[in-house]
Amino acid sequence: MVVRKVRQPLLIITAALAANIAAAKDISCTGTMSDVVNDPRMAFPYAVVYDIENHRTCMLDRGPAGHDPLRGLCNAGETCTISGPYRRQNNETYIFDFGDRRVNVKGPTRGR
Repeated sequence: MVVRKVRQPLLIITAALAANIAAAKDISCTGTMSDVVNDPRMAFPYAVVYDIENHRTCMLDRGPAGHDPLRGLCNAGETCTISGPYRRQNNETYIFDFGDRRVNVKGPTRGR
C-alpha cells in the first residue's frame, strides 16, 4: 500500500510536467505577412510573419499542395496571425508546417 501512495503522486507530477512541455510547443506570431523564396524549386514561397511585439519570426511552409493553401485566409501585405506547433529554427525563428492540422492561420478582419 505504501508503494501505491508513492507512485500516484509521482504519476501526477510526471503528467503535469508533460502537459507543460506540450503546451510550450505552441506559439503565435501576429504581423504583416510577406512571401520569401528560400529555394527556387519550392512550389510556393514561405509565408513569413514578423511579430514586432514579441521579437520573433514565424515561417509557414506551404508544402507541395499544388495550389496556394493560404488563398482566402491571408495574403502578402496583410496583418495575419500564425499559431500552433512549431520547429525552432534558431532563437527567434519558428517554422510551421501547413500540413499539420493544428496550425492555424487567421487573416485580417474585413468590414461588411
